[in-house]
Amino acid sequence: MTLKRISALVLALVYIVVAGVDVRANEEHSVAGIDGLKLIETDHYRVYYKNEKPSMHAEALEAAWDDTAELLPRIPAIFETGNLDAEPVQKAPKDKWAKKTSRFAKKDDVEKTVSDDTFKLTVLFLNRADYRQSAKKLALPSLPVEEHLAFMESLDQSSTYTSADGLTRVYVADAVFMKSKSSYVGVAHTAGTDLMGLVCGMKNRPFWLNSGYGYYMEFKSHKMSVTSYVDYDAYYAENKTTVDVKETLGVGQPWAAILRKMAQKADTVDLFTLLYANTTNLTPAKCGYIYALMSYLVSTENRRTQFLVFLDKFRTEDDQENMEKLLVESYGFDTIEAMEKDFYRYVKSSKFK
Repeated sequence: MTLKRISALVLALVYIVVAGVDVRANEEHSVAGIDGLKLIETDHYRVYYKNEKPSMHAEALEAAWDDTAELLPRIPAIFETGNLDAEPVQKAPKDKWAKKTSRFAKKDDVEKTVSDDTFKLTVLFLNRADYRQSAKKLALPSLPVEEHLAFMESLDQSSTYTSADGLTRVYVADAVFMKSKSSYVGVAHTAGTDLMGLVCGMKNRPFWLNSGYGYYMEFKSHKMSVTSYVDYDAYYAENKTTVDVKETLGVGQPWAAILRKMAQKADTVDLFTLLYANTTNLTPAKCGYIYALMSYLVSTENRRTQFLVFLDKFRTEDDQENMEKLLVESYGFDTIEAMEKDFYRYVKSSKFK
């Protein structure tokens, strides 16, 4: 066979593969009452969008899944069985979950992954009008739909919510959001909180556990946090038309270095206060130390085992009033003061990064 014929054959094969991908990429889907959506199918997510393709965001979702599957063995069990109460599987070698070469569905598995009932989470990147429509179709976890929408539309930034069952995440993905290089870092945060929700099996996760894990996902994969919070209570109580944004310790800054210096100067927050923090009393220091607490809780193999013990206890007992007691006992301390002392010893050390 001549070089010319070989080149022609290679080009033909490339055309067939690309054409196959393009055909699938141009398929339109309907989700939550929204028509005309395109799909990116990854190993563990179905990512739907209309305008700009959220490739980096899809990668951030899978990175959060990989990291969580390593830490929380209930996650692989849930995704393998489709059962939210599935028991954790025996921990597998790291490369089983961390698919570094391709987190996306293989080309020869495309039809299977799209058409079968494989358990995956759904993520929607929508414009504001479609966001409104989706909120009316999906069951929201707390606020009445119109109140939720009025609140979200008063925000001066992109908004997000998760469905009541925790299986669908929706973003207002306007052009500013999609073009922002840091938007996928925020996606890592919400992906972490959603996966923690599946593991805990609770409707009312405490702020430190939910957001602490979100911060942890941001820093683990991207070495920065871009997340801010809003004061829901103040907005409704004062009938505001604009929203006060609660700032975190510092967007894009190395929190560990900042917190280490704060702790060394005794500028700290007691552990009990961190465990019962929420958006109404949030401060930059609390945000930072909540991240530090999550980092501490999973910083060694032994602590990761203790963290799983705590999650199992908290999941089965769902006892937020005695949360500190469950945490202290799970980590083998006699008092919360003793655990706090060990926690800040970690924060001041070079092990906290």
